[in-house]
Formats: sequence, structure tokens, C-alpha cells
Amino acid sequence: MSEKQLYGAEAAVMPEPAPLTDIDDVITSRTAVAAEKPYKRPPRQDLKRLENIVQAKFIAAEDHLWDLREDPGYFAAILLEEKEHRQEMIPDSKGKCHPIASNQALAHTLWTRVTWSAVLKPFLDIECWGVVLEGVKRLRRLQVEQTSNRASRQEQSLEYNLTYHKLLHHLECVIDATLRSTRRGLTASPSLRGSFERTSLDYRGKAGVRIKWLPENEFRNEFLRLANALFHEEKRELMELETALDELQRLADNETRVRHLISPWLAERMSDISILSMCQVELKLYNPCIYTYEADVARNEESIQEDAINTEKAWTSYVDVVLGRAHTEKAAPTNERFRYPIGSRRTRENVDALRSAESNLDRFWEELDKTLEQFYPQSPNVQALWNRRVVLRTPEYTKPAKQERTILGLDGVITLAEHFAALEATCTGATEHAAKGDAIVGGRLGSHVDSEPPDLQSSNSSSTLSGDPNPDQIIYVDNRALKVFRKMFVAPSSDCQPGEVAWHDFLHAIISAGFTAERFHGSAWHFTPTRAYYKAGFQFNEPYPCGKIPFEAMKRLGRRLSWAYGWRACIFRLAV
Repeated sequence: MSEKQLYGAEAAVMPEPAPLTDIDDVITSRTAVAAEKPYKRPPRQDLKRLENIVQAKFIAAEDHLWDLREDPGYFAAILLEEKEHRQEMIPDSKGKCHPIASNQALAHTLWTRVTWSAVLKPFLDIECWGVVLEGVKRLRRLQVEQTSNRASRQEQSLEYNLTYHKLLHHLECVIDATLRSTRRGLTASPSLRGSFERTSLDYRGKAGVRIKWLPENEFRNEFLRLANALFHEEKRELMELETALDELQRLADNETRVRHLISPWLAERMSDISILSMCQVELKLYNPCIYTYEADVARNEESIQEDAINTEKAWTSYVDVVLGRAHTEKAAPTNERFRYPIGSRRTRENVDALRSAESNLDRFWEELDKTLEQFYPQSPNVQALWNRRVVLRTPEYTKPAKQERTILGLDGVITLAEHFAALEATCTGATEHAAKGDAIVGGRLGSHVDSEPPDLQSSNSSSTLSGDPNPDQIIYVDNRALKVFRKMFVAPSSDCQPGEVAWHDFLHAIISAGFTAERFHGSAWHFTPTRAYYKAGFQFNEPYPCGKIPFEAMKRLGRRLSWAYGWRACIFRLAV
């Protein structure tokens, strides 16, 4: 081929190569971004996007703590999951369990540790993410001010540099703490527990954990090597945190056996590390401060350390909290103390069980609130959460009134086809009434329409949760998405109790409602709104390793979206 054919006017323009992944504008993932990163121009710093992600994570931490306070079933599930990821559950080299795990007389000691990790750590998470969110907001505000002032565009102000270094310092502290807690939980994970053994107790009554390499399980060993590089500081500095997470996620996506080694608890912790790593990488993109980072840190070390001490005062207050037997007896999920049949029909027996579990949970939180007041007053973030929401409880059982219903055909006689059409409309909600805008919250076609579910009613709810929705709120979706939202906001008195929801159907429904989806490492997904009506996004964890969302999780997500966007069943209409 001649030079003219290569560079001349006759040179043919070659088409762009096919994409390496199925990444698009609606659904993407960190794994796809990492695969295409070498073939794209370096990204620019986007503090607005980073603020949206951190804010969504902060809201998710608030929702998690609130669900622990409000939902007995969720509270019991979290405590049992936390117990299974305690190192006391790891057998020693002789196959014997830890004394507090095997001795019934010491069971309260184990549950005290479990309760502290499961209940008090969410307070720490809110404080940590609140500090990171406040730092990102302040850094973005200073960046906008400096961009608008051309005189100081080329040089960073002292306030900007100091804010930048303080934020990076807080991120490093949070990352180290998260990695340490994740490492302890990974070694005790039920699917990985056989790869570790507990060493003998030392003079302090503590025991270590060492890896048992299994030559016959190559994929498990590879996963443990990558995890070992992630948790050790020297190896992590050589490999970089983001690269280690990319390799762990790639291994889990490509090998089903490795995916089943990762428990839901571990997948959620990997998501937290992924978001923290994303913040760290985003702050170092094209920032002049990074080139003088070490010199600036040494110059302002005293100010940075003073700010870190003042910021960590709220964190250490929760660490100093001591839980006693009174807390353990009220928190331990034994003897069906928190049996919560929220997915069953509202019979007298089920309503009594719901109210009993809620009463037991309220007694625990009353005891915990008294203890927290003795150590430290509630932080502004936690206090704002308590003041902004109201704990919802199941009312006493009332026998539903029977109402006569008549469904007639054209000749005054109901036909078999019409009868089954009505039954189908009852279970799916995809009826002509939905297309016309009628609200079908619960009950069968032609029967009395139930009011909003009790878990969506409260004294401080906004006007969007009662009455007809605003025109800007109405969302038109297809039949597939409508089924998902009907299951998410089902009424307790509905004749057709929903079951699980496939994850792909859930993604389709959320995208149809005006969101884009981004998958992080682990199990977290970030949903960014595309409609101007919604101001902030939200995050939700994919069911791991299965692909279906249980009814209880859909119920909790419905409450979260109701608090965030004012969603309820009647705002979703079938698109014609």
C-alpha cells in the first residue's frame, strides 16, 4: 500500500472496532469500565458524580440503620448473618470450636459481641460516610469558586489544598478500618471457613487465624491469594486497591465456583471498599495537589491530625459503648423472639406475631438508647435521621368487612373466560383500569380498593404519600415493569401475595422509571435518575449469589423509595 493510499484523500476511514463489553448508556459496571480503560482517553475529574455516589451510599447507610430499628425480621437476619462471620465460629487445628461458641453458659458473651458489630457499627458507617460526603461537597464548592475566578485558576488556594488533604486522610482511615473488618469476616465466612483454622489462645485470651491451602481447589486458592493481596498493606501498595478489586470481581464473574464462595455479607463489604477506592482514585485525577501531596501533608501535618482527632470523636464514642446482659437478652434472635411473618396473610395469629416481634424490638432499642445517652449524645446525622422518620407499627387485628360483589357478563351471566380474565387481572394488576389511571393497590377487581399499606403511612409523611399523585409523579411503564412495582407496593390485605422478583425484571422496572444503572464491585448497584423531578440516586444490593429478590427485601426497598421519592402503587400506570 502506497503512502498516498495511507494518508491521501483516497484513504478509507476504517470503522471503529467492536466494543469489548456490552457497556451502554443505561447499564454499565466497574468491570466493563476497567476492561475498556486502556483503550479510552483518561477520564476527567467529576466531583459532581462522585458526590451523587457518596450521597447515595450515605442514604443507604441511614436506611440500613432505620431498618434495624423498625423491622424485626431484618434485625434478626442481620444478627444471624453477623454471627456466622465472627472468628469465634472458626474451629481450631483439632476441630474444636471456640469456648464461647460451644459453651451454652457463655452464649451471652458471643451475642454481646455480635450485637455490637451488627447494631453499633451502622452508627459508625453513618458518621464515616457523612464525613466523606461533607468533604466532597466542600471540595466541589471550592473548585467551582476557583474555576469562576480566573485570577486564581492556575494556583490552588490554601483552603482548597487543606480540604483536599483532609479528605484523602479520612478516606485512608476509613479504607483501613473497612479492610480490617472485612478480613475478619472473610476468614469466618461459612463458604470459606474450611480454608482457615484458629490458633491456640494466647495469654490475653486471643487467637489468630491461618490459611490452610488446599491443593485440590485451585480456584479457592486463587481467590484467597487475591484477597490476601487486598488485605495486606505492602502487597496492596504494589498491586493497587482498584486493581485488586478488579481482579477479584473478574474471577468471580468468570468462575461460578468462586462466585459461590462469596457470601452476601462479603459481597456488600466488597462494594463498600469499591466505592471508597473509587473516591480515592477520583480525587487523584488531574489534581495539582497530588504532585505536592507528601510535601503538603508534612507542612500541614499538625492541622490534619487535629482535624482527624476532632472528627473521630463521634466515632470513638460508639466504640466505647459497653453492652451488657440486659441488651443481649433483648437482642438475641432466639426462641422466635423476632418471628415476623410479614409475607403471610393478615390473620389474627399473624398479626399477633407481628406485634409481638415489634414490641420485643422496641424494648431492645429503648434499652440501647438509654445506654447511648450515658456515653455520648446522638450525633447530628443520627439525630436528624430519628427526627425525620417515624417508626411504623402494625395496628391491632380487625376482622375485614365482607362486601358483596357482582361481576356480570353481557347477558347477565359470567362466562368462564371472563371469570379467569378477572382472576388474571387480580394477580398481575395489568388491567384496563391501570391503563386508564385507576389505582389498584390491593383487593380483587370490582371489590373495595384497600387504602395505602400501613408501612407507607405515617404522621410526618409528605403530601405525596396521600391522595392523588401529581402529574409530574405519574410514571408510565410496560406490563413487565408494572408487575414489579405492584409487588413492591403490595397491600397487606391483598388476596394475591407476591413472591420473589427476578433481578433482571427489577433492573428493567427501575430503568423504565427513569434511572440508569451502574454495577460496582461486589453486589451494590447505583441507580442515577434521568428525570429532573428526582434530585438524588439510590443504591441497592443485588441478591448474591442467586438472582431473585425475596419479598421481604422488596417490601423494604418499597419503603426506602417511598421515603426518597414519594413512590406508591398508584403512581405507576400502564403505558398504552
